[in-house]
Amino acid sequence: MAQCQTDVIWVQALVAFAIGYGQAAAHTLVFSVSWLPLAAGKGVLYGGACQSMSYAPAAAFTMLGFFFLLAGSTLVAYDGWADGNVVQAAAPGAVHLVASLLTVLNVRHNSCAAVVAAELVLGCAMLGWAAAMYHRHLQAPGYSPALTAEPENESVST
Repeated sequence: MAQCQTDVIWVQALVAFAIGYGQAAAHTLVFSVSWLPLAAGKGVLYGGACQSMSYAPAAAFTMLGFFFLLAGSTLVAYDGWADGNVVQAAAPGAVHLVASLLTVLNVRHNSCAAVVAAELVLGCAMLGWAAAMYHRHLQAPGYSPALTAEPENESVST
């Protein structure tokens, strides 16, 4: 019975991660396509408000931060919903809102390097939270990963 519960936890985690990964991939694709006209010119593009970083690394690091945030937040939110923990279920949405509002600060003079770093930190924190949460599930008593579990000796009578 414990093996069945273990398999369910892994399937739920993989489905949640796949949904977050898909959402992050869709965001990245839309952002990349919307920035193509800016990348079509020659040379390096520096925005008027962000002279400390060129546009391409700022956009790439922002997308990476959001990729981490979206992939990790679905794991955290789904686990919170499953446990009935309203704070854990709502926290990823609040972090996503904060990260989204941080992108607005990119238009302030010379603030984009700090904003990009903050978005990366938020993304890594959310992914770290998800990893720590599922590490706790792995350490729970009676947990036995399906891929490494010893097959049970069951005799089949015919």
